[in-house]
Amino acid sequence: MQYVGRVTRRLPEKTSVEVHDYHDTLHPLLGRMHQRRLAAFKTIGFVPTASI
Repeated sequence: MQYVGRVTRRLPEKTSVEVHDYHDTLHPLLGRMHQRRLAAFKTIGFVPTASI
């Protein structure tokens, strides 16, 4: 999440931000962590565009 905070800093020349989040679908703990990150991304205004 720290990196997401860095890329969302407002700069005059920045018009958009894109975040890619990867996770291991075969590992339950990593899957849960991914779901928590998605929820956190939504609270700061990100909208998921794809889910695999």
